[in-house]
Amino acid sequence: QPTSGLPVVPTSAAKSAEAGLAVRGGGLLRRKPRSWLEKFTGTGSKVRGGGFLSRFGDNKVSIGDASVSLLKNCVGMSSLTFSGTASGGNGIGTCVLLILYMTCMTGRTFELIGKCCDRTKADNLEKLWEKCGYKHGWMVDVAMIGYSIMCLSCYVPFLSSVVIPLLSNAGVNQKYLNVVGVKTCICAFVFLPLSFLRTLKSMTFTSILGNLSAGSTLVVIAIRYFDGSYRPGGQFDGAPGVLPIDIVPRNIWAINDWSGLLSLALRMCFAASAHYVGPKYFSELRDASSERFRKLTWNVYPILGCIYSLFFTLGYLLFGSQTQAALLSNFADNDRLAYLCRWAYAVVSVTMYPLVFASAATAASRGLIRVRQKLQKRAILNERFNYFAVVWAMNILIYAIGTVFTDVGQIADFMGAIFTQLFVFVLPGLLSQTSVGLMELTESSSKLDRLKARANALFIPIGFFFMYTGLARVFSG
Repeated sequence: QPTSGLPVVPTSAAKSAEAGLAVRGGGLLRRKPRSWLEKFTGTGSKVRGGGFLSRFGDNKVSIGDASVSLLKNCVGMSSLTFSGTASGGNGIGTCVLLILYMTCMTGRTFELIGKCCDRTKADNLEKLWEKCGYKHGWMVDVAMIGYSIMCLSCYVPFLSSVVIPLLSNAGVNQKYLNVVGVKTCICAFVFLPLSFLRTLKSMTFTSILGNLSAGSTLVVIAIRYFDGSYRPGGQFDGAPGVLPIDIVPRNIWAINDWSGLLSLALRMCFAASAHYVGPKYFSELRDASSERFRKLTWNVYPILGCIYSLFFTLGYLLFGSQTQAALLSNFADNDRLAYLCRWAYAVVSVTMYPLVFASAATAASRGLIRVRQKLQKRAILNERFNYFAVVWAMNILIYAIGTVFTDVGQIADFMGAIFTQLFVFVLPGLLSQTSVGLMELTESSSKLDRLKARANALFIPIGFFFMYTGLARVFSG
């Protein structure tokens, strides 16, 4: 007890007690242990300032872990569709150069988003849009939510079409392989639990698993090409054949089908589009800065270019002009390696789900609070409850779209033609020309630096060109 009027200086133990911690045995023990859900999602349970903050250490990731997640974000089902664009007779070299060029362009626009996030400290697209001087940031969130829901709805029929034949070949009775029942099981027991993985840190394992599965698919395609099991035209003999003398066909620089090249460019944009979750990568990157985000970008996108080129080249060399749009559809049903390959790509699709879902669900949860406040109703202050409600609602909607509509591909193509180009080219181009995007320019900046900064505006017409051509292809058939 104080014996004078001097103030009492709280000890470190008292401060710890006030913070909700107890000092026992010389160590700091948490008063409330984490629940199973918090351990699974990698998040805490304390809400401060409207944010969902972790009480048990941060959820930041290193550049290495973020690179793994970003690589998985861009290596999905679209990678298997590249080879089908070469059926018009374009040379392999021409197509590979286009793939590498498009990878560099999408990497550059992804880097621009990180640069603007560094200057505005925005952790989502809505804040980024408004802090760069534009209004109605909620429209960007709505576009991202709608785009994500349509993409995720495609996973339901795709995964069921892959799983049903695999289970049938494994000896499962046909009466248990009802399409609606399989879709229900996939959504309830696979997609719904994965939806609660909210941070990149909690998705690291699934990202590693998905990348390994994609790598094993490439290995299978390479083995089947080099062992000569498939004859010209795609016929599977079941026994190794003779490797062709001309491993690389002649006329590798031929350009015979401009439409095929345009289709390849559009599919490249769709495959490499992680831009709508760019603010999430920046906000969860440890010691985030524009330089570290730039390092993250160029750690991943050159590897992406190599992976895309390998998928295209090996698929085309294996099946030639007979290559179907979905590469796995070219493999024979009695090919055992292809059987393993289909399982591997089912894993790739599953591990892609939480990466796409998390940002959309967070934006929807944020919008739910805003709507309740606009209606002058008591807003739900527990952000975690909001998120859980949104997760259930979005999964029910995704299940309904994927089950009721037998073919959601055309709707997804329509949404992709608009919003992929919006997020990959138009939005980064617009942000780069604001006062935030041009902040690095000073009176002493050279003409070359000013030209390079202004050249980013070219991404805007490029985005609208791809948007127009994509929509034209959707409506033409």
